[in-house]
Formats: sequence, C-alpha cells, structure tokens
Amino acid sequence: MKKLAVSLLCIGAIPLAQAELIAQKGAQAQLKVEYSFVSKGQYFSPSKDQRRTWDSSKSVRMTAVYTADAPQPIGVLHANDPRQKQDMANTQAAAERAQKALAPGMNDMMKIMQDCGGADTPAQQACIEKKVSAYANTNRDQLNATRQAVAGDMDTLGKAGKGSRFQLWKLASQWGEYQVNEQVIFQVFEATCTESKKCVRTTVKKGSGGVPSPPGGASVAGASMFEVDGSKKEVVLRLPMPLVPLPLEQTVTSNISGDKIGQSKVTMPPWMSKALTTMTVAIPGDALRSVSGSKIIDIEGPYEEGGKLTVSWSFTAP
Repeated sequence: MKKLAVSLLCIGAIPLAQAELIAQKGAQAQLKVEYSFVSKGQYFSPSKDQRRTWDSSKSVRMTAVYTADAPQPIGVLHANDPRQKQDMANTQAAAERAQKALAPGMNDMMKIMQDCGGADTPAQQACIEKKVSAYANTNRDQLNATRQAVAGDMDTLGKAGKGSRFQLWKLASQWGEYQVNEQVIFQVFEATCTESKKCVRTTVKKGSGGVPSPPGGASVAGASMFEVDGSKKEVVLRLPMPLVPLPLEQTVTSNISGDKIGQSKVTMPPWMSKALTTMTVAIPGDALRSVSGSKIIDIEGPYEEGGKLTVSWSFTAP
C-alpha cells in the first residue's frame, strides 16, 4: 500500500481549459525549431606572436512529429513540480493513516480465517461468514467509528491515479536542414613572418543539406519529447536536434612551414547540444499551436566555439 501511495497523485476535477490542452492518446503534434549560431572575433596572444581571426555562422532547422501518450496524473518531465510533490506527500500520508486505522480490523479478519482453517472449502467459507457476522454485531460501534475516521483518507485514495493533468508526447520522427560557413585565419609572427611578409593559415569549413539520420535506421525515440501540464498551462520541452555529426567540406590554405593544406571531408558535432537543457514554456492559449518563442544563449568556448545561439520554436499542430 505504501509503495502504491508514493506513486499516486491526488487530483480534483479537470477544468475546461485543461481538458482542451489534453489530447486523445495517439494524437500527433508537430514542432519546428531553428538554431542559429554566430561567432566573430579576434585574438592576439600576449606575446604578440600569434593572431587568430574567425567568422562563424551555423544554422539548423528541425521539424519533429510527436505522438501523445495517455493522460496521466503524474508528470514525467515535471518530476520537480512543487504542487505534484505536495499532492504525492498528501496521498502517501492518507494511505499511511488509513492503513494504521484499519490494521486492527484486518488483523481480526486474518485471525477469523485462521480459526476457520482457511477459505478454500464451502465449510470454511461458511465458518468465516458466521464469525464475521458475529464480529460485526459485537463491534458495530467501533467499526462505524473507524469507517468515519478514514472516510476522508479513503476518498483521497479513491481519487488518486484518476486525474489527467499531465500528458507526455514522444518523438515519432524528425528531419531537418543545416548550413555551416566558418572561416578561421591564423597568423604567426616570427623572424621571417611580419605584417608585411605574412605567414597565414586559412581554414574554411562549409556544408549544407539535409540533417543525416542515425546510422542503421536507429530509432529516434527518446531523443526528444515534451510534456503538457494542463493545470498550470505549461509545457516542458526537450527540443529536437541532430543526432549525428554534420558532414562538412574543409579547405586549408597556408604558407606556414610544415602545415598540411588541401581539401578534406570533416564532421561537426551538433554545437547546440551542450547549451540546451530542458525548458519550461508557458502555454498562452488553450492549444499547443499557441506555443512559440525564442531564446538567446551565450555559448562558452575557445575562439570560434564561443558565441551566441538563438533558438526559436513553434508548434504547428494540433
């Protein structure tokens, strides 16, 4: 009983607005997300022997389709919601109080069963029925008092687990497009390398096209999801993003001794992954399609890896 009580949530009647936010199991919703990263700057070493100049522009547009799970009284992504924690604590306390109050009567019923030798045969069942009837007549006042004492707690437990405050939406499929244009100029200053006689390496990375899918047709389930709280009118988002590195063409030109030059194929990990965490967003209307917004995130990192990431999202259905 205690374990059951810990996992249940007491919830009241469902308001109309909440009902409109909770969809039928199996319903689908579409979310569009755009990531745009820019970084531009210059670094001159303290010893004045190296200079690095960079200009980086990267963008990804993702479209993801989600399928709704059945509504639940307990949130998965809302695990730290204060109201949910309090409701769960109240339900657990109700279960413990009811268990304690009913324990003497349950113990008496177990003793009756033992006295009758079990409850398997018609004779044993008849014995139990006779003894229970006599027990009820003898202890009627006490049984009524116990019933009244636990009425509120039993009502709480009866309602627990029947609510539909939360709904989890799981990723069914996703696709997207990307574009990368990055240039890094590295200049050294030595005895034979000066401002007039430049020793420079230029690295250019470019790429565009469709975001690649995971190899071997691996499932994308669990990579992204969101959960609606119909009561508080908010949604917790784990945004979709590329699941594998993005392919690029790299071109290196240099007149620095010992440098390797030429073209090659390289990959770039999804740069937004280290900055994005679960986000909680308010639902301004009474449907998911009213949810949209943007966020600017400062990305820390050396040189061209640091910059500003702008994330924009919008639901297009239902």
